[in-house]
Amino acid sequence: MRSRRPAGTRTFVALLPALLAAAFPASAAQGELEEVTALRFEGNEVFSDRVLSASIMTRPTECRGLLLKFFCWSGSSFAVDQRFLGPREFERDVVRLRLFYYRHGYREAFITPTLNRTGEGVQITFRIEEGMPVLIDSLAFNGLDPPADLDLLDDLPVRMGEPLDQMALGAARDSLTIRLRNAGYAHAEVLLDILIPAAQPYGARVNFNVFKGTAARFGPISIEGNERVDQGVILGMIPFREGSAYDAELVFDARRNLYGMEVFSNVAVTEELDAQPDSVIPVSVTVVEGDIHRYRAGAGWSTADCVNGEASWTSRNFSGGGRRLQFLGRLSNILNSPLNSTLCRDAGSGPYGRYNWSLSAQFSQPRLFSLRTTFAANVFWERQSLPDLFVRQSLGVDLSLTRGGAAGRSQTIFFQPTTGKLDAADIFFCSSFLVCDLEGIEVLQSSNWLSPVGIRLAHEEVGQGFGPALGYSLGVEIEHASHLTGSDFAYNLAVGEASGLREFRDGWVVAGRLRGGWLGAGGFGALGREVGSEIAHPQKRFYAGGATSVRGFAHNQLGPRVLFVGVETLLGAAAGGTAPCTPDQIIDYSCDPRTLDDDRFTSNPTGGSRLVEGNVEVRFPLSSGDWQGTMFLDFGQVWSGDISQDPARLEWAPGMGVRYFTAIGPLRLDLAYRLSGGEEQRVLTSGIRPYHPDVDHPEERIAAAPDFVRSGRLEILPHPVLYGESADWSLSRLQLHLSLGQVF
Repeated sequence: MRSRRPAGTRTFVALLPALLAAAFPASAAQGELEEVTALRFEGNEVFSDRVLSASIMTRPTECRGLLLKFFCWSGSSFAVDQRFLGPREFERDVVRLRLFYYRHGYREAFITPTLNRTGEGVQITFRIEEGMPVLIDSLAFNGLDPPADLDLLDDLPVRMGEPLDQMALGAARDSLTIRLRNAGYAHAEVLLDILIPAAQPYGARVNFNVFKGTAARFGPISIEGNERVDQGVILGMIPFREGSAYDAELVFDARRNLYGMEVFSNVAVTEELDAQPDSVIPVSVTVVEGDIHRYRAGAGWSTADCVNGEASWTSRNFSGGGRRLQFLGRLSNILNSPLNSTLCRDAGSGPYGRYNWSLSAQFSQPRLFSLRTTFAANVFWERQSLPDLFVRQSLGVDLSLTRGGAAGRSQTIFFQPTTGKLDAADIFFCSSFLVCDLEGIEVLQSSNWLSPVGIRLAHEEVGQGFGPALGYSLGVEIEHASHLTGSDFAYNLAVGEASGLREFRDGWVVAGRLRGGWLGAGGFGALGREVGSEIAHPQKRFYAGGATSVRGFAHNQLGPRVLFVGVETLLGAAAGGTAPCTPDQIIDYSCDPRTLDDDRFTSNPTGGSRLVEGNVEVRFPLSSGDWQGTMFLDFGQVWSGDISQDPARLEWAPGMGVRYFTAIGPLRLDLAYRLSGGEEQRVLTSGIRPYHPDVDHPEERIAAAPDFVRSGRLEILPHPVLYGESADWSLSRLQLHLSLGQVF
């Protein structure tokens, strides 16, 4: 690189000793520690204070985190990150700033440091004269063959008319080199030539001199280190063969594929670039086999699952061929009974709070039909519950065929036939589909088939390298179930989700997620038992609220709900008052339950057929690398098909939280506040009829109204109740969540 040093550089070097001598008078050189109380930059226009402060070592005393601001204000020393002036480091910072500007094209930038000593410490000011930048007057790429090679220049971080930024030029050179090697030129090199004419000190001529070399092909592939894994299995995971066109990215893919088998503890894929002739690149693969069989057990706790545990046994080379077989067992809601009112508030009670369990056997066959295609089968038997909604015990199989693509893309087709029984879902079927007689509800809750087929598309990209953290993921899933798939419940379903994150300063990350869904119910009885139309299985409806959703609400408590009140409560006298309703009022549907307090009702989610929910988070480091703070804003809503999807009905919930990073993931504590107050909800109760001695057993009589018994139906009362109403600021709107893992 040939360049002329502008006069400003020589002037700066000559004046630097005098500037530093003025900044450090003799009175300050006695070895006393001086606290840096402020750090300022003046005169900078091109680069922000944040960017400049990141390029130097001197830091001011500051609070360790946003969550500790109160303690910093009150003078607590543990919350303050105290910083002191180091004279020698400060001298280097002046040079660092000068070099920073020089490398970014501002070669005449002048830095004047100033120290202002007060009784509390020292205030540092860097006065900056940025000067004129050296601009790129001409830009050439020599050695490429247009038009075939022009695609290699797309989106390079260098343009004519921009400052002569050495960082951007180096990144452009490295990117072009990688692209050439991915295009088959294993020995490609790119040299950078910069000329700043003496007659035009503010203009630069930039030449990228490209030496492509000979187009290469992969040579012989040798494999070493395998003992139990067949050589053919390893070759099957390598996405190139001897004689195929060279591509450096395929070498990375081979290493990733072999690690993905989880059989090898170490993998080395080495290209022999010095081999002759240089147009043939032999490749050696060296592997170190790990444990073929793995046993794992673990336990955890969250407010939704209470104490839970799981254990698994995995064979990662089952019957050879890289096949995978895993047996997995999981048990949750352990200790829920004694802890339900305190540490396990979202785990449910009664039938919902009993043990949930799952037993499964999972098998996967890689390289089915092609290298990128995997077949998987999962046979499972489980009991799962959604509190205040339903309990399901089911037996089924999940069959899937997944084809992985380049750049994190994958496509999956699946078939999930499952037979199972529902329990405690009578309120759901009555409120959602008006199937309120016990006979109809019993048919819906008995053993039925749910057999969807579907397709799942996913694309994920995670930033690599030394730049800011950046990543995003996209996913779409579409399902269909009908008598053609062997399903008693017929429906169509579509769900889409997008999430991403970006680091905008050192350790500070902004992250966001948006999820939406649509459900079209096709009815029940496709196999001959007609009970009703447009009845969607409760497992397929949408629910929101909870630790991984809109955190201002308890688990599944956002969206359509119905209140249930026992008929004894309606007919019994309240403390110090009269009964809210008479038996005749319940029978003729004129009963008004609005005089009852909220604690006399049970709120049951019914789910919906439309969903929108999202999260925006700012994650920032706390005092230790193991701790992270966050501030977030969640929003969302679930609608039923008969309700207008009004965006004004979105619920909003701001909050804050902390994460502690453990070996198995971040332990997360979030506190959110929902902005909305109460909401009018429908009320269900048990229907009644007069007692008939010839038909009814005496013990069936209702204690509060002995002349009546339950009719065997649920009834929807005509008067909705304003449930959960509170003042604009109320502690009852706060929701605490403790769980493991990030929200997304």
